Amino acid sequence: MWQLHNGKEVFKGRKLRLSEEMGLIIEEALSLLRVDPSDVSADKSSAFHVELGRSIGKDHLVVTSNSDDVFYARRKGRYGYLRFVRNLTPEDCSRVVIILKRSKGKGTESYILVAAFIANMIAPPMPWDQKNLSDEEVQVSKFFWDNCALIESPEMGILEDTIIKRRPW
Repeated sequence: MWQLHNGKEVFKGRKLRLSEEMGLIIEEALSLLRVDPSDVSADKSSAFHVELGRSIGKDHLVVTSNSDDVFYARRKGRYGYLRFVRNLTPEDCSRVVIILKRSKGKGTESYILVAAFIANMIAPPMPWDQKNLSDEEVQVSKFFWDNCALIESPEMGILEDTIIKRRPW
C-alpha cells in the first residue's frame, strides 16, 4: 500500500507485477501526486504523469516513422497485440505514468494502482480493449498506436510465435 500527497491510500491492483525498484519509484511518485477525486472513477482508469526531476529509467514508448522496423506481437500474460519497433533506442526518462481507479467500497476514498510505467507520453488503452472504450476512444487509440510503439527489449516478454507484420486492428 502507498499514499497519495493528500494521505489517501493506494493499493496495488491484483494483476500488477512490480520490481522492487519500480515499487520505490511509484511510492515517490504517488507521494507527489495531487489527485482530485472527481478525476478518478471506479469504472474507468485515469492516467497521471509525475515528473521526478531525475532520470529514473529508460522510456521505451516512442513515436515511429515509415522507415522504422515495426512489428506486432503479444506479450506474456497479455491478451491483445501491441506495436513494437526494433531499430530505435530507449532514452533516459524522468517521468512515470500512474494509472489509477477509485476503490469500489462504499464511502471509500482509496485508489487502486492499475498500472505504472516510465514514459514521457501517456498511452491510451489498446484498440483491442474496446469493452471499456467509446467509439471515439477506440479511434484515438488506433491513431496513437499507428504512430507509436514500444521499443523491443527482453523485459517486454514478447511471445516470439505471435510476431506479425500486419496491423491486427
